[in-house]
Amino acid sequence: MFGRRKKDEGIASESIGDFIEGLCSEMQIPDGDAASGVAAAIGVATAKKAAANTHRSQDKKSGASKKADEVAKSMHPDKLISVTDVDASVYYREICIWKNMDLSAVQKAERIVECEKEIFEARKDIFERCHKNVMLIDGFLEDCHETFIADDKV
Repeated sequence: MFGRRKKDEGIASESIGDFIEGLCSEMQIPDGDAASGVAAAIGVATAKKAAANTHRSQDKKSGASKKADEVAKSMHPDKLISVTDVDASVYYREICIWKNMDLSAVQKAERIVECEKEIFEARKDIFERCHKNVMLIDGFLEDCHETFIADDKV
């Protein structure tokens, strides 16, 4: 189980409270990498909301509204959640391999190496998506509706 969800259910199916409870526990899943992916998705969603609310008449006159639309179209919090699910799923598979008493040490090592490659790719994807979104947000801050700048900086 991942928190209170089954291994084949994604992170989005779990309540925020259950996810946080799982992070605070001794369970191996979710881990810090899952937390960073979820936190990044929340940040991206918040920035996307700020962009969606930058449509006052002065925003349209200044061009900020158009820039907001471009930023919003480029942000995908759902993709961050999806790649976080991949990371958590492969990490769970890796834990199961370690615990599998029917596998020899060599078989475990071979399978763990494959898992580690997948985990590395997923975490690299999370990092690259975070960087892309930070750059989008940073470029948008000066045009963002001032009421939402505090939300956007979160």
